Amino acid sequence: AHLVGRALHLLRRMELEDSQYRVRELLVRCLYESRRAGASGLLGEHLVQQKKFALSFLTHALDVAAKPELKDRYAFLVYNASTVFWDVVRPVFRAGWRKHMVAESQKMLDSLTAVATGGAGEKAPKGAPAGVPGGSVPISVDPAWQLELMIQHAFNMEDDGKLDTKFVDTIGEVLKKTPVDVKSATPWLEPLVIASRAYLARGNPANFVKEVDGLIAAAKKEADDATKKATAAPPAQKQELTAFAARRQADV
Repeated sequence: AHLVGRALHLLRRMELEDSQYRVRELLVRCLYESRRAGASGLLGEHLVQQKKFALSFLTHALDVAAKPELKDRYAFLVYNASTVFWDVVRPVFRAGWRKHMVAESQKMLDSLTAVATGGAGEKAPKGAPAGVPGGSVPISVDPAWQLELMIQHAFNMEDDGKLDTKFVDTIGEVLKKTPVDVKSATPWLEPLVIASRAYLARGNPANFVKEVDGLIAAAKKEADDATKKATAAPPAQKQELTAFAARRQADV
C-alpha cells in the first residue's frame, strides 16, 4: 500500500494531461482510497465518508473520459470504471447508507448508459472506420450488468425517500428489450428484476401486478417463439432453444 501511495503521489506531481493514463490513475486512486477505509477499520459514517471521498476520483475519471475529444475512444474505460465502482460501494450498499450514494450511482449509470448506446445515430466523421457510429470505438455492455446497476440505483433512491417510479418502469423496459440469448445465459436475471420491482412497488402493488401481467405475456411469447425456431434449428441450437422455451414456460 505504501508503494502504491508513493506512485500515486509521483503521478500527481507529474500533472498528467487528460488521457487514458490520467483516467487510469484516477481509478487506481479511487481503489486505493477505498481500501484505506478497510485497512483503517473505519465503520459507520466514517466508512461512508471515506467511500464518498474515494468515489470523487472515479467521478473525475468519468468526466475526463466524457470529454468531446476523448469520449469516442474511451468507452472501455467507462466500463472499467463501473467494475471499480461496484468494488468500492458494495460494502455500503445497505439500508440507511445507500441514500448517501445516490449522486454517485446516478453518475456511474448515466456514463455507462451513454457508452452502451455507442453514439447510435451520429454521423461518422471523415476517415472514421467503416461501420463505427460517430467514429467511436464500440464496446459491448452486458445488459445484465446494466440492469444490475439500475436496480442498485433504484434501491439507493428508495433509501433516500426519493424513488422515481418512471425509472423503475425503465428497468422493466430494459429487461423486455434484453436479447433472448442473454436471458438464456443468465436465468437469474428476470427473477432478480421481478423481485426487486416487487419490493420497490410494495407501496403501490396495483402497478406491480400490471407489470407482472406484461412480463407473463412476454414470457409466453418468448417460449412460443423459441419453440418455433427450434423446429428448424441445427441440433446444438435446437437443444439450447428447447431448454430456453421450457424455462420460460416454467416462469409463466
